[in-house]
Amino acid sequence: MGPVIAWLQVFGDHGSLLDSGMCDIVVVATPNMTHAQILLDILNHPKAHHILVEKPLCTTVEDCYNVSPLHPSSHRLC
Repeated sequence: MGPVIAWLQVFGDHGSLLDSGMCDIVVVATPNMTHAQILLDILNHPKAHHILVEKPLCTTVEDCYNVSPLHPSSHRLC
């Protein structure tokens, strides 16, 4: 096992990371089919986050429509 980095914290899932309050910016760089759900979870989280999503935004047109209505009310999606 390599050296221990005291400030490093590992999370089991993105929900735990969001709930920790340790981040302001989230980069979604996961398998394409997970982008929509992770993006929705971030956008619906009580704390606002800046979000960068690796291409593609979503894998289906339906998922894109599910994400886009959040824009006018949340001002989080550009």
